[in-house]
Amino acid sequence: MNDSYVWVDTEMQLKELVDVLSKERFFGVDTEQHGLRSFLGFTGLVQ
Repeated sequence: MNDSYVWVDTEMQLKELVDVLSKERFFGVDTEQHGLRSFLGFTGLVQ
């Protein structure tokens, strides 16, 4: 297991992440919602 962190800031980095995660059987994602001045809210962070 690799515990290093990478900030995904480009579409290319996102595609590389998809390649890595597609080889895993399971992985988790945590999302944070922001609702200030928004009725439905919006995703402010994916970690």
